[in-house]
Amino acid sequence: MQEKRLRYILGAGIFVCSLGLYLLTVAPTVSFWDCGEFIATSYILGVPHPPGSPLFILMGRMASLLPTAADPALRVNLLSPLAAAGANLLAFLIIVQLVRIWRGGLETRQARLVAYAGGVIGALAFAATDSHWFNAVEAEVYAISTFATALVVWLIFRWAEAADAPGQERYLLGIAYVLGLAIGVHLLNLLALPVIALVIYYRKYPFRWETFLATVGITLGAFLVIYLGIIKGVPKVLAVQYLGGNVGMYLVGVLVLVVVGAAWGSIRARRQLLAVSLMAVVLILVGYSSYTMLYIRANQDPAINENDPSTPARFVSYLEREQYGSHSILDRRSVWMESRQDPNAYKADQVNSPLEFLWEYQIKYMYLRYFGWQFLGKTDFFNPQHNEMVDVAQFWFLPFLLGLFGMIYHFQRDNRRALILLTLLLMTGLAVIGYLNQPDPQPRERDYSYVGSFMAFSLWIGLGASGLLELVQEALEKRKQRLTNWISYGLIGLLTLAVPVQMLAKNYHSHDRSGNYVAWDYSYNLFQTLEPNSIVFTNGDNDTFPLWYLQEVVGVRKDVKVVNLSLLNTHWYIKQLRDYEPRILPASLRDETINQMYPMQFKAQNVEISVPKSEQNPRGNIRFRLEPTYQGQGIRVQDLMILRILQENLGERPVYFAITVSQNNKVNLEDFLRMDGLAQRVMPYNLEDPIEPDIISDNLFHVYQYRNLDNPDVYLNNDIRNLLQNYRSCFMQLAMHYYQRGNMDSTRVVLDRMHTAVPEEMVPFTNQDIYLQIGQLYAEAGEPEILRTRLDEVLQRPNINYQRKLSYGWLYASVLDDYAKADSIFTQIYNQHPNNGQVVGGLLHIYESQSQWQKAYNLINRWLQNNPGDQSARELLQKYESRIEQSAADTSGG
Repeated sequence: MQEKRLRYILGAGIFVCSLGLYLLTVAPTVSFWDCGEFIATSYILGVPHPPGSPLFILMGRMASLLPTAADPALRVNLLSPLAAAGANLLAFLIIVQLVRIWRGGLETRQARLVAYAGGVIGALAFAATDSHWFNAVEAEVYAISTFATALVVWLIFRWAEAADAPGQERYLLGIAYVLGLAIGVHLLNLLALPVIALVIYYRKYPFRWETFLATVGITLGAFLVIYLGIIKGVPKVLAVQYLGGNVGMYLVGVLVLVVVGAAWGSIRARRQLLAVSLMAVVLILVGYSSYTMLYIRANQDPAINENDPSTPARFVSYLEREQYGSHSILDRRSVWMESRQDPNAYKADQVNSPLEFLWEYQIKYMYLRYFGWQFLGKTDFFNPQHNEMVDVAQFWFLPFLLGLFGMIYHFQRDNRRALILLTLLLMTGLAVIGYLNQPDPQPRERDYSYVGSFMAFSLWIGLGASGLLELVQEALEKRKQRLTNWISYGLIGLLTLAVPVQMLAKNYHSHDRSGNYVAWDYSYNLFQTLEPNSIVFTNGDNDTFPLWYLQEVVGVRKDVKVVNLSLLNTHWYIKQLRDYEPRILPASLRDETINQMYPMQFKAQNVEISVPKSEQNPRGNIRFRLEPTYQGQGIRVQDLMILRILQENLGERPVYFAITVSQNNKVNLEDFLRMDGLAQRVMPYNLEDPIEPDIISDNLFHVYQYRNLDNPDVYLNNDIRNLLQNYRSCFMQLAMHYYQRGNMDSTRVVLDRMHTAVPEEMVPFTNQDIYLQIGQLYAEAGEPEILRTRLDEVLQRPNINYQRKLSYGWLYASVLDDYAKADSIFTQIYNQHPNNGQVVGGLLHIYESQSQWQKAYNLINRWLQNNPGDQSARELLQKYESRIEQSAADTSGG
């Protein structure tokens, strides 16, 4: 009893400590990627992107009603810290269980020390891993999914302990219910099925190949029953029609009643195995029933209703993710070949076979790299406090080595349970890689998908700590007990500092979301750019989902119609633009017409859109040339719909493109786009100036919020830093406007405001040319030292090619009049590239500017020795010879 009490006290401590850590670092409001969508759909009980996460949406709705925080987003965010801390608690309990199994109990104080110390170290190490911590501080499904996986693993080990006791079936039935519920969050939990099967097999049967293979077959059968029979099959039964009517609902009802009846009958007949199996199916169905929420809400037309799964057929399409297309798990060649065609591919065009692509990209880059993030540390991390890229999260291999030792030691002490952990690691890691067959590139990092695998290795970290303690105790067995205790405590302290504490300390800054309001502010600023009753075209998740959050949860700018270009290729979304308020497509656009819209053959042609007549456009239309947008010979549905939306609304409502929209998605409207800030307005006439300075200046200086962008304690990851460059793009457009009109004072004011709003110390420039261009503008505005400082800084960067050094040399000479510095740069390059005409020309320019005719003569003479046929060089030689003679004459005459 005392042992159990101590275990629960330590477990509660793990939960409280990790929860406190996550609450300190949780995002204070909406974040990027799917978070805005999940929070908004939770708040209004909407339908998120396929295949949906209905249980998460229901939990999010309940969380949003609780008075836990003023910000509704934070209320939903808090689900993740709770779930992640719960997973850490379960990791502790699992480690303790595994140690108890290999030791045959925890009867002595030393045995409990071994188990509990390992449990604490392993659980805290898992708490501080990169991806698990990332998932723990935002409103996403992965923390809850990880908790469900940990719960299933803990329950099956608990069953193994009580397998011979009355009522042990409750653990198996609990597992079935958790599996069913977890389907309503994410399908990753199903990967724990082989772990469940192995625990049952090793607990009930001695190892023989025939029984082991039979267990594998039964496990595969169970997976197929759940995945194909329930997850995929039930929705397809819903879509069954007979005599023109839908009978699927009745069939599903009959099937459920049959299963329940069979379970009840088997219980009455005391057929235990059949009863447990059928009851497990019933409980999985009960858990899976959360998906009915999506069907019910889709029929009520919520403001966010992705794919509109309001009919059985559409519901099946939704669950099958048909919107995203599909590719074969086995056809790896097609995925590789398609990836090679992508200009942004990372590895696909560097490998020579599908097998090499599997290894180099899908395994090494998309899994082993993420594995290294957890237990080796991240590299190339930007630290704004030192304004440099540093390897701040290097763990000196200690977590990895301790986990590796734990795996080896576990196999030595208890190879069966070690094989079970290895199965968990492989099924939630490499098996996911094999199943997904991911193309190259991915729109974002996918490390969050493999946290179950990282948890498995973290368990070995804990077991490694237990193993080391056990070896120490065995080595000191004949020593005094006090000495053994002190050495054990010292080792525990050392391992705790070396692994979980080090991981926490080095990961803290990069995982601290407190004070990060970028997603909220950026979306708010985009909305404030728009005139009332506007339409704005957005590009993807990060410039759409936070807008949905602000509209549906906060109530900001409900007058604006947000049109996502990625979704604009789908029929259901076009219908919603027609039917949902505010409507931007006419009712005359019939369903039959929309359903027939697909990419089509298209040749470049002139396009004309009617607009109200004005002084700037008396003819009442805008004309532009539309080029093919689909594989060079076709046009996408989104492009046709942009034209239709413009035709229907341009005279009635302001229309904008978010500046995140790429050029090839703007249907060649560049001559009519005016930048007003974070959005470009489609104007009904040709523009002479691409900005309206008063509008953009008011937005940048007086309207936009830039909360904490100057705070070095707030971590900004690569995605955020790249997005923030859009602010700079706006400031630069305004600065160039003033510069081109000779207004240097206003140019300098804009540049200064840009630096205070988006400090370079926090958000380094991704484009080196723009970084120097700003220095040139400052120099033109009377502050040349800023350009000099920037030039001196970039010259210190490693691996600068000589073409860039040449451009720096020209800036020193032509803008700063620093011919000595320019001379040293060009001379250095000339020594390496003496036959480069551009370098020689630069040096000649410098010599001529300083009347160094002898140096110019010597240089061109050396050039002619290698290029005797260069007539222009001979003319220069004569010119310099004449200047030398003239200088000598002037000197002698003086």
